Amino acid sequence: MSNNRYKIILWLFFFIPVVVFSQEEKEKGEYALVAFVGGGISFFQGHAGTPGSLNAVVNRKAPIGTVRLMWYPDQLLRVGVESGWVKFYSYKIDDNGVKSSTQITGTPILVVFSMTFLNHLNVYGGTGTYLVQSHLDYNGEVKATVASLGWMLAAAYDIPLSQNVGITSEAKWLWASGPKNGSISLQLHLRWKFLRW
Repeated sequence: MSNNRYKIILWLFFFIPVVVFSQEEKEKGEYALVAFVGGGISFFQGHAGTPGSLNAVVNRKAPIGTVRLMWYPDQLLRVGVESGWVKFYSYKIDDNGVKSSTQITGTPILVVFSMTFLNHLNVYGGTGTYLVQSHLDYNGEVKATVASLGWMLAAAYDIPLSQNVGITSEAKWLWASGPKNGSISLQLHLRWKFLRW
């Protein structure tokens, strides 16, 4: 009798963890890494730092590019990193025949969080650092780079093309707090779910 009792205890000792582990495996959702690459057009929002005594022609529309890598766990909240390039604004000056130009660009390095609503609508928010570059062309070139804290907010609508690939249309607000440079952009991204587990 005691031998049978030991056998039952040993059998339960090995069987229960297997059942629990199998149940956990069934309940566990999919995890994935998803890459976004794309670009569009940005519209500068803020005060352009033009010389007050000179007549400057400011261009507030410029290209923007985004690269984003997101981790999709088996829950609504997702996390990732984002970078890219944006031209905040540029301007040209003609000072009695002497011409000059300046452009202000930024490279964001952000930690990004997102959530999905209504299956295809995604909302993003992130914070981090902007590397803001100024490029002055006036009797020679002068370049300078400063780091600035900043953030971004975005809303995107995803159109699946296959199980792993889709196209995303996105409206985004970027803000670099130091120089107070901001932009609103409209972009198209290619989404690729390149790793699942």
